[in-house]
Amino acid sequence: MTFEHDLTESDVDDSAALHVRGQLSFEDRKGIEAALQALFDTGRTSLTVDLTNTQRVTSVFFGALLQLAASAEKEKHAVRAIIPPHLLQICKEAGIDRVVQILTPE
Repeated sequence: MTFEHDLTESDVDDSAALHVRGQLSFEDRKGIEAALQALFDTGRTSLTVDLTNTQRVTSVFFGALLQLAASAEKEKHAVRAIIPPHLLQICKEAGIDRVVQILTPE
């Protein structure tokens, strides 16, 4: 696996965040899908995928993120993604910004 992740939850604002580090490749598809599913399964109403420390993503990640957004929308949950500048253009080209609120790292 070429990426690492951890999941944090907050009772203060009913949120959960998935923090992803490294490179997301096709070989990581099962891990990516499982990590995003775990984020959804927290039941929190505000979900964030933080790619601040991610160097590379693939279409597999985008597909899984779009699937998360569709599932969250059915439950009336919000999905945000923190996208570093070097990944911003590819996320926009993939249409992620049309279904997920895009934020940039502070």
